[in-house]
Amino acid sequence: MEEKVLLAVAVVVLLVVVSKLKSLLVTKPKLNLPPGPWTLPLIGSIHHLVTSPSIYRAMRDLAQKHGPLMMLRLGEVPTLVVSSPEAAQAITKTYDITFADRHLNATIGVLTFNGTDLVFGTYGERWRQLRKITVLELLSVARVQSFQRIREEEVARFMQSLAASAGAGATVNLSKMISRFINDTFVRESIGSRCKYQDDYLDAFDTAVRQTSVLTVADLFPSSRLMQILGTAPRNALKCRNRITRILEQIIHEQVEAMDRGEKTAHEGLIGVLLRLQKEASLPVELTNDTIVALMFDLFGAGSDTSSTTLNWCMTELMRYPATMAKAQAEVREAFKGKTRITEDDLAGAELIYLKLVIKEALRMHCPLPLLLPRQCRETCQVMGYDIP
Repeated sequence: MEEKVLLAVAVVVLLVVVSKLKSLLVTKPKLNLPPGPWTLPLIGSIHHLVTSPSIYRAMRDLAQKHGPLMMLRLGEVPTLVVSSPEAAQAITKTYDITFADRHLNATIGVLTFNGTDLVFGTYGERWRQLRKITVLELLSVARVQSFQRIREEEVARFMQSLAASAGAGATVNLSKMISRFINDTFVRESIGSRCKYQDDYLDAFDTAVRQTSVLTVADLFPSSRLMQILGTAPRNALKCRNRITRILEQIIHEQVEAMDRGEKTAHEGLIGVLLRLQKEASLPVELTNDTIVALMFDLFGAGSDTSSTTLNWCMTELMRYPATMAKAQAEVREAFKGKTRITEDDLAGAELIYLKLVIKEALRMHCPLPLLLPRQCRETCQVMGYDIP
């Protein structure tokens, strides 16, 4: 009996030794990886980023030292930083399909039902169909124009609120008012009208977007079950997703009942469009309620913070430079002389060259999204002489 046990152990040890020798004898081609800063065990390159007030500025400083293609290790996640026009063109055009996928970390994976949305979905037929739905049904010129009245009404409400506060001599938190105006407009365009769930709807989506703006231990060490347990962001993201799902299911239920009764609203919201497509069942992909929730999360994340951040920085820079503000005001007053109410049609007919330059300069100085959404390499390729695994 003992001899059999010893023989079994010997065989196992021999197999392990042979496996190790084989791995040593088989020479793997060494990859020519992009350069990067020195790393520490476990945390990788994280210590180079935490010393700066902004991660993107720290990456910019490191890229100036190491080149337009730079390799960082954020925990156990290898990260390629692209920081020149030539390198960006290679990634986004020359090797567009190779880098078509998005990196799905633990937090975003929870919020998007494991990438069932458009922004973080895996490149393929389903992604192409969702993109087609978004472009042709949700963001088409006709659809955007159909919401013109909603936008004009929300602008009027915003200006009335601002004028009332100023008239009363009260301190105005312009940033908060701008954010509220953008979000209220999004809700009305989503649902088609104001609803009793509006405040909960906005708060839930805003909380979810905030969850995606920070890196957590669960994102930095995706293979570690311990880090997944210790990380609070995925759990908080799940709570946000469940809350969003409950609210949207109530809205969806009410809109489905209204559709069954044959009721028509003054404005068909984005959710109504998706429900109509779901009911028609003419799409090559299944449009589930989870997919609708994920698509609405994409639209809110893409349109809320970017718009409000741009407006906030425009107003900040104009207040810093009174002469620039005076020139922009003079141009607007001259273009709309004698008008008490300005519509989008009026804006389309006016040139407003100086005001457009002000907006472009604000975008140049304060990009609302300094770091673009991360892409993921689908297969090993060579960019600018470096191997990208």
